Amino acid sequence: MKNSNVLDTLIRAAVIASAVLWLGCQDTSQRGPGSHPTTSNGHLPGGDFTGTGDGGGGGNGVNGKVYEAYIVDPSTLKAYNDFVAPILQKLELTFMYKAKTWYIAPHKFKPLSKDVLGLAFTADETEQLAVQTSREIWINSEAFEKMSGEEQGKLILHEILMSTYFLKFKNSREWCEVFVKMGGTFDGRRDCTEMSDLPAIEPESPLQENDYANIRGMTGWIWENYKLSSKDEAYQQFVLNDFGTRMFGHFQEHQEQVTYPKSELGELLSNTSLLGKMPTQCRGLRLGTQVDCSISLSDVKIPVGLGFELGGVQMDIRDETGVVILSQQFFTQGGNQYENSEYDPITKQKLFFTVVVERPLQNAKRGDRTRNLLLFYTKSGDKKEIYALLFVPVVVTKVEKKNDQTTCWTDKPKSTNSANDILAVVNPETDSKYLRYFGNVIDMQGIACN
Repeated sequence: MKNSNVLDTLIRAAVIASAVLWLGCQDTSQRGPGSHPTTSNGHLPGGDFTGTGDGGGGGNGVNGKVYEAYIVDPSTLKAYNDFVAPILQKLELTFMYKAKTWYIAPHKFKPLSKDVLGLAFTADETEQLAVQTSREIWINSEAFEKMSGEEQGKLILHEILMSTYFLKFKNSREWCEVFVKMGGTFDGRRDCTEMSDLPAIEPESPLQENDYANIRGMTGWIWENYKLSSKDEAYQQFVLNDFGTRMFGHFQEHQEQVTYPKSELGELLSNTSLLGKMPTQCRGLRLGTQVDCSISLSDVKIPVGLGFELGGVQMDIRDETGVVILSQQFFTQGGNQYENSEYDPITKQKLFFTVVVERPLQNAKRGDRTRNLLLFYTKSGDKKEIYALLFVPVVVTKVEKKNDQTTCWTDKPKSTNSANDILAVVNPETDSKYLRYFGNVIDMQGIACN
């Protein structure tokens, strides 16, 4: 790597792009297959729902009608058009209801456990108004007809958002099938059979108390705030309620980029360390691990080729027993740092961050792994104060050599274990939910290597 091109290469290597895959949406609300409506525990909801089917696949129905007679297009319902359609139009999600077949039928359903729903605190009995399968939404017609138009709208919106919640459990082929079902194409195709099964954002598992709380919370927030909020603000709430980043992770606060000398970065790190103000808690944001830790810094010289060196810092992070969690070197001299800004809707504060360029990987090859460092800080006038250090794992997918320069292209590791987790070093009182979102949505496309 020629020295004249070192800084340009290092700067280009740290590429940040919001991860967004704008596709059609929908999915099973009970995270599993089945031809009959089931609860999140996989049980039939009750009544005579299994009908008279036999080994030959006989017809099923209720009240002298086959089940197909109870199929409805929700967009023809007054409650949908009066209350739900304006919300979906503003959020650009008008296609959502098409992902499943809707039934409004005279059936009562077994209520889910109040513990599962997160309602164990109430002594009142709950009424199961609707259930979902991987392909269908069933609503109790008797209960639905007793509701006001506004309450019908809330129920419809809740069911749409519940099916949306499960998109994060679908792989790429399943996403393609859903989108094609709704009349669109996926990456220009309508045949999904040969599509690679890229893994889902999160592994499939039964709905838990927190899942139901996320869906209820998101339904209530949209219902109350959609008129006063922008689409991006709503998408922030989707992410913060764990709806996944595949559909809703493409927002960022876009501002003019600010630069400052790398030497200021070095001073910020060393001064924070000298004053004993470095964050003291290490959190694995995907696995939910947490341990007290400490950061030690030492000045180093990092070779950049042709006998040249640049100033840097050796950063060692150890847990409370002294075991090294992470050890890397980063540049603190040569060129500029690029400052970006984000608004954290949880803590209601503006955060600034910069990508800290690490020492280039030596003799890099496909499959090598490292972590990129994003340094978050707050500002008061000219004073910066470290808020968090966010280490985002990447794996080298391609090594490209051109004009005596080497570029390593990277992607996020597919598996989730401690080595592939997003590591956040924060203060104990810091709410790291937004950092978890940010670490998942940020796309570090390249790193420096030679």
